[in-house]
Amino acid sequence: MRTVKYLLGLCLLLVVGCSRSKELTPESAKAMIQAEIKAKKQVLALPLGGVDALFKETFFHNYATESFTVDEDGAAFQRMVKAGLLEASIQEITQLNISGAYEGIWTKCYNVHFDINLDQFPAVSGVYKLESQGCWPGPRRGETFSGTLSGEIKPYDTILMRFSPRLLDSFEYARLNSNNIQPAGGGESTALTGQTLSGQTSWPISLSRSGHSPQLPVKEYQYLISPVLAAQMRSETKTVEAGEYTLDSVDDLLLVTETVAESGLSWHSKLNQVGSALSGETQVVGKGKAQFRKQPDGVWVLSAYELKQKAIQSQNLASQRPEAAGAANVHIAIASLGSFSNGSVELDLWRDQSAGGQVLGKIVIFSEDVSQNPKIGELENIVGTGVGGPLAFTAQLRGEDVSFDGSLDTGTVRGVLKSSTGRGPYDLELGRGERQYEKSFSSRSDWAKEMAKHLACCGPSAEGAQ
Repeated sequence: MRTVKYLLGLCLLLVVGCSRSKELTPESAKAMIQAEIKAKKQVLALPLGGVDALFKETFFHNYATESFTVDEDGAAFQRMVKAGLLEASIQEITQLNISGAYEGIWTKCYNVHFDINLDQFPAVSGVYKLESQGCWPGPRRGETFSGTLSGEIKPYDTILMRFSPRLLDSFEYARLNSNNIQPAGGGESTALTGQTLSGQTSWPISLSRSGHSPQLPVKEYQYLISPVLAAQMRSETKTVEAGEYTLDSVDDLLLVTETVAESGLSWHSKLNQVGSALSGETQVVGKGKAQFRKQPDGVWVLSAYELKQKAIQSQNLASQRPEAAGAANVHIAIASLGSFSNGSVELDLWRDQSAGGQVLGKIVIFSEDVSQNPKIGELENIVGTGVGGPLAFTAQLRGEDVSFDGSLDTGTVRGVLKSSTGRGPYDLELGRGERQYEKSFSSRSDWAKEMAKHLACCGPSAEGAQ
């Protein structure tokens, strides 16, 4: 569920005495509030979030018919395509077939070998091997590291690739460009050049193989906003009009003074086609407060009210999920809230949607010596939603405990990191990385297995990690 992501915060409206009643009862108070909502044409607005960026992208996937795994924003985008709110524009193009064995260098200190398969375009698979050249400080000359490659071809000859395990336990991804070149010695070859990525740290990588790569005929998709969606979008706030407010009840109506009264209220909004497609849900419910004042003529008027979201309710949620490659529907239980880094410290946050929105996390502190494993710890005692507002946590690392106190705002984590070693404190500002590198999980156990691998390598009790 996208409950936290769609928090409305506080919708506080000051009222200029349009709604009035001689007697103040729960029924008359409800009528005044509902009349004011209707008079102001107030509707529920849901933020587009990361979906807004997808409107501008080009894809090799047909979101209307294909089955493939997507993240939370991709799932919303796919629902909007299937609902007819986004219309496909299709173009026939050609793309390099990059299958083959590649040799190259990484950071001048390692020889690298990729064996790449492109059997199911645009998916990329394969294996890698890294061989140390003995740069100091670092592994001994001839020491090798190997693992698997997985990723996807993107438009404009861009390849996004993931290493498992990470290169030197730090670099998990590579962003590469492919092209046919003519070496100075003659003949033809295919080159892969780009960057390996660890948070916001990047190191160059370059590989090539002899021979000309043939062209594959493929379809390229762009999705245009339909008139129905355009009519309900608010471009200035990047939100959509998702449904009307319906007031359900006014509760705890009490006199504060002889001329001032306050009450609680409950409301719901049945989501329209756009709201349902964006959120994957059917209804939003919430609570709020209202204030009333008695005028000199004895008439009560509504002076202010607030509407605050409580939860999003779904019906048959599983049937609305995007489909994974193969047949089964994808259910994202542990949703990524972002990966934040400054090159030295990386913070990963997730929301456990199967446990009432519990926030989970991992902190990674990289050594200046890249031959040394980073320090990794699971976040504990987390304060905050992981979406916006205050953020605090503690973590056990190898040789020290750390604590953080700060905030998350507009994609940036800011605050103070303290260590039990007495070093610091350190002022941190961590920026959110690109969303395609963030990883969600279909179950809490899958997340726990991934965390266990990180901790076995580099956690507080890891053997031989120093």
